[in-house]
Amino acid sequence: NLGRFGPYVNHDGKFKSIPKSENVFTIDLVGAVNLLAQANSGPAPIKELGEHPTEGGSIAIYAGRYGPYVQRGKLRATLSKSYEPEEVTLNEALELLAAKAAKDALSPPKSGGRKAVAKKPAAKKAPVKKAAVKKVAVKKPVVKKVTVKKAIAKNLEVIAGEAIDTKKVKVKKATPKKPVAKKAIVKKEVEKATA
Repeated sequence: NLGRFGPYVNHDGKFKSIPKSENVFTIDLVGAVNLLAQANSGPAPIKELGEHPTEGGSIAIYAGRYGPYVQRGKLRATLSKSYEPEEVTLNEALELLAAKAAKDALSPPKSGGRKAVAKKPAAKKAPVKKAAVKKVAVKKPVVKKVTVKKAIAKNLEVIAGEAIDTKKVKVKKATPKKPVAKKAIVKKEVEKATA
């Protein structure tokens, strides 16, 4: 077959690219079988320990992303750093797998776990009609900055009883969503001026 990344061999769910060193037209059945034998069909075990004595299923040690682990079917038990993967015996592997199975049986299933839980059908609710709300446009008052500063300075002089320089008074513009009351601005300016 000719794919996105060049020619490849495909059989029974296994894919293997044909190397550029080989010609596509000269590959025979034996060559294709050899290529498919090289195809990666999952992680290769470090060591095969044999069959489980009572339940069946092969037990093997694999090299994982977070270190070596023992696997039988879908059950995986990590090997601690005290174990050397090549020196683990079948009995030690059985003990690790039994401990892992007991731990998994005691712990509650994880959310979004593997087992599907039957859900109850949701109760139907009557649709609730919402009343229409009119939005009123708020007009922003247009005031010159200098006039506001002078007015605030006069108010501060009256409250504080002292002459205040208008250049030191800072005025913040009120946002249209949350208008700030003039009294709040005056109080802040008095605190700043007296401090």
